[in-house]
Amino acid sequence: MPGFEPKFTPKEMLAMGVFEGRYCNDCKDEFPADWFTEARVSDRPNPELNYFGVKSRKPLSYWQEKGWIIGPDPRGWFKWYSRYYLGRRIPDIDAKQIKR
Repeated sequence: MPGFEPKFTPKEMLAMGVFEGRYCNDCKDEFPADWFTEARVSDRPNPELNYFGVKSRKPLSYWQEKGWIIGPDPRGWFKWYSRYYLGRRIPDIDAKQIKR
């Protein structure tokens, strides 16, 4: 979408330890293997893996309560962004997610 230019790719975000390393653990096969070559991942949330070394996540239930899970992306914005980055387009959903 014109004007949507995130600073980091999903691969770069995973290498920075987004969500304390606890993300995509059960859906890695959906994404390119090279996204995980330098990814900081863990079976348990670990703030030390986060680029800034801070707690950076809320449980999925929190996102659901806030109504932030929309469309076909059950893990929220990052899952949407990863799919968008790979070329999937759903105009109505994309417009809502890009505004976030």
